[in-house]
Amino acid sequence: MQRKRSMRSLAPKQPKKPSKPRKPRKEIEWTFIRTPTEWDEQRTLCEWLCRQHPKLVFFSVPNEGNRSDPAKFRMHQTGMLSGAPDLVLLTYPKPLFIEMKRSVKGKLSEKQIMVHDWIRKTGFEVLVCYGFLDAKKQLEDRL
Repeated sequence: MQRKRSMRSLAPKQPKKPSKPRKPRKEIEWTFIRTPTEWDEQRTLCEWLCRQHPKLVFFSVPNEGNRSDPAKFRMHQTGMLSGAPDLVLLTYPKPLFIEMKRSVKGKLSEKQIMVHDWIRKTGFEVLVCYGFLDAKKQLEDRL
């Protein structure tokens, strides 16, 4: 069975009017400046430490990250301490603890303040560094 065609579809198509030439669009160059995360800042610091002080022994404390409740429970059972500094540098005569924060809007939590005070009371030094450049400046004075 054939479909009936309307009169409109049988009419010849009229050519479109020529359009005016458009002005060329201005090219917009988008640049997004992203504030480095705490992870980015700490990674950069670790790379710098490896290059500048190859004999220095240091390690990170794996406190960050979202974990399931059983994983949190296991970590706490094996000695995880919320608020502990991010890096430990084994310097002579005492180790040096470093807490890394973002260079923009980085701030310490209440647990971190409490743990840092406890570490300082035991006679050790804790550096709170806001970004890689701040950490580099503070460490150059001490290493």
